[in-house]
Formats: sequence, C-alpha cells, structure tokens
Amino acid sequence: MLRILGEGDSPFLAGSVIDPVFRKRLVQMAPGFLSSKEQDQVTQQNRRDYIIGYGLASVSYLLILIPQYNTLDRIMALNARIPESSISILIQTYGSMLGVQLSILSVVLAFQAISGVLLLLTSIMGRARKAWRGKYVITSMSSIGYVGYSLGVGFLTSLRWASILASMNVDVSPILQSYYLFNLGAAICYLGVVLVLRRTYTRLSALEARDSLTIRKDILS
Repeated sequence: MLRILGEGDSPFLAGSVIDPVFRKRLVQMAPGFLSSKEQDQVTQQNRRDYIIGYGLASVSYLLILIPQYNTLDRIMALNARIPESSISILIQTYGSMLGVQLSILSVVLAFQAISGVLLLLTSIMGRARKAWRGKYVITSMSSIGYVGYSLGVGFLTSLRWASILASMNVDVSPILQSYYLFNLGAAICYLGVVLVLRRTYTRLSALEARDSLTIRKDILS
C-alpha cells in the first residue's frame, strides 16, 4: 500500500509517495543511521589513530623538554642565578635537583592532560553524526594548535636557559646543536600528529560520502 509521508517522517522522504517497507529501509539508511559494520570499522581505525596521535604528541613534547632539563642541570652545577619564575620558586622551596624535577613533571602532566582531553573531544565529535564536520574541525585544530603552541613555548624557554649560560661565557654551541636535533625530532612527531588527524577526517568524510551515495542509488532504483 502506498501513502504520502507526513510531517513526522524523515525530511529526507517528506512529500514522497513510497511503499512503507521501502520507506523504513531508507530511513534506516539515512545520514545518522550508517551501516553499523562500516561505522564500527571506521571507529576502531580512528580510535587507533587517536592513540597514535596522542603518543606522537607526548614524544614530541618530551623531545623539547629533554634539552631543557640538561641545560637547567648545567646551570645548577655552575650555581648560576635563575630569573624569577615558577622554576625558581620550586628550586628555592625543594632544592635544585628536586625543584627542577617537579617543574618538569608539572608541565608534562599538564600537557598530557590537556592534549588528552582535546583528542578525546575530537574522537567524540567524530562519532556525532549530526553536524559533525564543523565540530570535528574545531576540536582537531584545537588539538593541533595546542601541541604546536606548547612546542613553540618549550623551544623559546630552552633558548632562554641557553642565554643564561652564554652570559657566563660558557660555550653554548654544542647545546644549541643538541637543541636543533631534538627539535627536529619534535617537529617530525608533530607533523605525524597533523597527518594522523587528517587521516581520521578523510576516513569520516569518505564514510559519509559512501552513505549518501548508497541512499541516492536506492532512491533512483
């Protein structure tokens, strides 16, 4: 039996004269009701990529912090004065070695927490079928932007510590060389984060395109 779909039916099918059985099939295939097998496969692949992206972001930040720690350790060995900062407060409170370690640990934990939350939000937006594209772009760009900002700040901080050694007539050429090597590794890892998130976006877009194409084919057949 044929009938005209009403206001309560899917806008995708409103105003059409369609057999109820076929209408039910189309509604199930409409955007937001993707094939569970394909959707689960894409979700698993993207989840794996988010973990890879989180690992790459963590490694890139550690590569920035390692030369910082080495430079600070050398500054402490020379009994140089450290400018007023959170590190100097921790050093005055807990001593040179423990103060530096607590400072590094605090920034690592903060980075891990914030980057993890941003990637989790990106993953959630990728599973939202309604208006997912704009939300996904915002959260993924926020993740990429935060990691890039943290790496930039870390690099500038490293140069500031090196300038303290330079003011004490210490040859900083080997230190700067190590900076650039570590930063090159960090940049490669950061590029990996960008490419991984780009791959997840492409995968989601391809799934949405396949779903829309299938629906159009079934309507015309």
